[in-house]
Amino acid sequence: MSENEIFSRALNQLENNAIRNAEKDLAIKTTAKESVHQTDLIAQLVEKSKLAEKEAGEAKGIALESQRIANVSNNIAFAAILVSTIFSIITIIVAVSIGIGNG
Repeated sequence: MSENEIFSRALNQLENNAIRNAEKDLAIKTTAKESVHQTDLIAQLVEKSKLAEKEAGEAKGIALESQRIANVSNNIAFAAILVSTIFSIITIIVAVSIGIGNG
C-alpha cells in the first residue's frame, strides 16, 4: 500500500469521524433544545395548576358562603311557617270563640 493510499484512507477515516461527531453534536443540541422547550411547558403547567388551585379555593369559599346563606334562608322559612301556623291557630280559636259567643 502506497503512502498516498494510507494518507487517503486516514483522511477518509477522519472525515467519517468528523461527520459522525457533527451528527452527534446536532443530536445533542436538538435534544437540549427540546428539553428546554419541555421545561418551559412544565413551568407553564405549574403556573396554570397554581391558578386553578387558587380559583378552586375561591370557589370553595363561595360555595361555603352560599351554603351559609341557604341555611339562614331555611331557618327564616321555618320561622315564617311557625309564625303563620301560630297565627292560623289563633285565628281559628278567635273564630270559634266568636261563633260560640254568638251561638
